[in-house]
Amino acid sequence: MTSINTFYHKKGWKSGSRAGSGLKRLALILTAFSLLLTVMGGCEKAPERTEGWHASWGMAAQQAGDSEIPTTVSLKENTLRQLITPTLGGDKLRLTISNEYGSIPMIIDEVHIAKADGLGSSKIDTSTDTVLSFSGSSSVTIEPGVRMTSDELSFSVSSLEPLAVTIKFGKYTGGGITCHSTANTTCWIAEGDHVSDETMPQGETKSCWYFITGLDVWADAEANTIVCLGDSITDGVGAAYDNNTSWPDYLSSHLLGQNTSVINMGISGNILSGDWGVKSRLERDVLSIPGVTHCFLLIGINDIGGSTEDITDRLIADYKEILERCHEAGIKVYACSMTPIKGSGYYSELHETIRVNCNEFLLSEDNGFDGVVDFSSAIAREDDPSQMKDEYNCSWGDFLHPGVAGYDVMGELAYEKFLEFNS
Repeated sequence: MTSINTFYHKKGWKSGSRAGSGLKRLALILTAFSLLLTVMGGCEKAPERTEGWHASWGMAAQQAGDSEIPTTVSLKENTLRQLITPTLGGDKLRLTISNEYGSIPMIIDEVHIAKADGLGSSKIDTSTDTVLSFSGSSSVTIEPGVRMTSDELSFSVSSLEPLAVTIKFGKYTGGGITCHSTANTTCWIAEGDHVSDETMPQGETKSCWYFITGLDVWADAEANTIVCLGDSITDGVGAAYDNNTSWPDYLSSHLLGQNTSVINMGISGNILSGDWGVKSRLERDVLSIPGVTHCFLLIGINDIGGSTEDITDRLIADYKEILERCHEAGIKVYACSMTPIKGSGYYSELHETIRVNCNEFLLSEDNGFDGVVDFSSAIAREDDPSQMKDEYNCSWGDFLHPGVAGYDVMGELAYEKFLEFNS
């Protein structure tokens, strides 16, 4: 746009003349109008912030493998109790159950929700035990490939206080099982109907989540929902069981009381590209999450670990595509640098070069992201940034997955950066 002074000089008018004064006022009005249009245009795609449903807990659905399928006690006509930890409180909730990977209809007699005694225990507060309904009925049949969300329920949910979801199955006879394998949280399966029992009888235990994919609460217009999208390092491989010690868990604990939920959408072994990579599940696990406002993106190390050539350009193109799709939905995206791999089976000169090159892009000022989080530097050795510190390594020492101490550092850094980016 031509400046006002340049406009005057080209016309030969002085700013103090009558013609110049009138044109100056007109130019100022036009400039202001142009700026207003620019601002309005920049906000066009941003979603309006209103009260409504926000995800309080969620998991990235997978098809159960052999190790996830119950063998001692089947699900058919039996009872499953599993624990979840909401990250945002509220007085109304709804629960989503998925038969996404099922091959036959899943028949459920009843679904109950109650306040749990704590992680690692099947005990519930029976005074809070409440039946969920689906279209007014306590029973529901979910067809293959379908998700069903319960009716709205008045129920007090507190942040970081575990809830028990107990399902009594009907004549569910098999087919693919929808689950999440790295729950790091014990669940219980028992023969018969124990949907309202204070504790579950002896049966079979697993450390997966089955069928339940989301718990939403009704929140005010100022609430935020953060999705952490990634692979096993986000999923929490290396974290402690029944303790909520993944880095998204630590981020959530730091955000307690700040009207912000954290949803862990990590999948162990996940890649950036490909049929089952984060690009292919972005719609399901980020864009469709109720109330989503922010996304932390930590992905790519498995692509690098399986590469036989330099894939830097492809990974960067995929990062940009994810960023663009999130921005189109009004979601802020924070780039997270990939953590060190030296000492692991993924390490090679080629792989380290790709990791460093990708991290340089992710940490650059002109990458288009709304902020960057340097997880790599946070847990790396000072004398060798290609390897994580011993004290941050997982308990079996693979130098790929952090342990509890490493996740603690990462969660605290993510929290500090989130506050910085949103100050």
